[in-house]
Amino acid sequence: NAAFRVCFPLKKDDDSLEVIHAYRVVHSHHHHPSKGGLKFDPEMNQDDVETLAAANSLRFALADIPWSGAKGGIIIDRSKYSKHQLSNILRTYARELLQHKYLGPSAGLVSPDYGTTTRDLGVILGTYKDAFPSDVNYLATVVGKEVTQGGVRGTSSSFGAGFCTGITESIRHKARLTPSFAAKVGKDFTFNGRKIVLQGFGYVGKEMARTIEEAGGAVISIIEKDVAIHNPAGLNIKQVTEHF
Repeated sequence: NAAFRVCFPLKKDDDSLEVIHAYRVVHSHHHHPSKGGLKFDPEMNQDDVETLAAANSLRFALADIPWSGAKGGIIIDRSKYSKHQLSNILRTYARELLQHKYLGPSAGLVSPDYGTTTRDLGVILGTYKDAFPSDVNYLATVVGKEVTQGGVRGTSSSFGAGFCTGITESIRHKARLTPSFAAKVGKDFTFNGRKIVLQGFGYVGKEMARTIEEAGGAVISIIEKDVAIHNPAGLNIKQVTEHF
């Protein structure tokens, strides 16, 4: 229903200026508020954001959650910016969303996604609170925030665990319908004794790896954007997490 693109200047630590490009897309207004994650991705474009917003609408509809799908993206590589610069980028982005009524407990909710952290969400939440200090529902603006900011315990692990549950149930469903497939994986599939390859070891990938390891599986390879590691006997997820 709406695609919002914003460009704004950023004064860098060396006093040079850079123009930052960002998006917020709302796929549907059938329910309020809209909800969608915020990504930091230097390769993202508007088509990507629109596709992900539409996918969120479908997810919420299937789960009977009364939200409409949305998505946000800032076209940067966070590793190239200081914490101070990232905070300035997030504050400016949040103020732009507020100005056009894309952010707020009854307008638009933001959650962490690829490249963003709970700290980033705290900056957005603080920006909203500064703009509307009397709004008693301000904490609802951000989903997946720190526990100290009103977040729910277990949120960080729920994404990866949810993916693992979805994979398990999908395989079991196919096994019930396809005898030849069931003969390969078994009727009651679990990760126990399985060897798994993960592409990505970020916010979700780390929790997936922990969940698989706890279930008795072995993550033998992890592929990231600039490196890949492999151990045929299974990687030690705690050590890999500390390394990354």
